[in-house]
Amino acid sequence: MTLPLPLNEPVPEREGHSDAWYTPAWVLDRVRDQWRDGIDLDPAWHPACLVKARKTYTLKDDGLSHEWTGNVWNNPPYSSPRAWILKARASAKHGARVLQLVKFDPSTSWFNLIWESATSLAIFRRRMSFVAGSERKATTANFPVCLVYWAGVGAPIDNFHRVWSKHAQIVHWEPYER
Repeated sequence: MTLPLPLNEPVPEREGHSDAWYTPAWVLDRVRDQWRDGIDLDPAWHPACLVKARKTYTLKDDGLSHEWTGNVWNNPPYSSPRAWILKARASAKHGARVLQLVKFDPSTSWFNLIWESATSLAIFRRRMSFVAGSERKATTANFPVCLVYWAGVGAPIDNFHRVWSKHAQIVHWEPYER
């Protein structure tokens, strides 16, 4: 599925703000606890991030235009989550297992896509300190985040609950659409 977005452009910078919110090491340690066989793909990878995946795509590579399979880790640009959520949802329908770190903002239309079709949600109890920018300085986000699990057809959800319930409130529901 190709979505018409200018993903080969640099990460947008705003005065004092950036989309460069790289995943902290403790979160990636938990991802490895959930997926003992590792991360197969990071479609929004950046050289400054800590993610170790078998395959990576940078924004220049346009990770949205490639197929997502296996265990997919995704910490998308926070200024434009809708296309990434749609891609995660479509990929899960074809068997991928996607963990997606996004703002917890249930008042938005893009978050309704999560309510409609994700498998589980982990709402973190505290504001997350991200690795911000290439200097790898820890910066606490001024917004809450959550981890969305798109389990894929027939994928187990036990590990998600076991791993993430220590750090977040887990919400599991029967989605309207899968």
